[in-house]
Amino acid sequence: MFQTSDIDESKEMQNRLPHFHTIPSSVVLEILVHA
Repeated sequence: MFQTSDIDESKEMQNRLPHFHTIPSSVVLEILVHA
C-alpha cells in the first residue's frame, strides 16, 4: 500500500509535529468537515 519512502516521510512529519499523531482521527475529520 505504502512505499517505504512514504512511510519514512510520514514518520519524519510526525517527528516534526509530535502532537499530530496524538490527535484522534475523528477530531481531524470533524475539523475537515466543518472547515
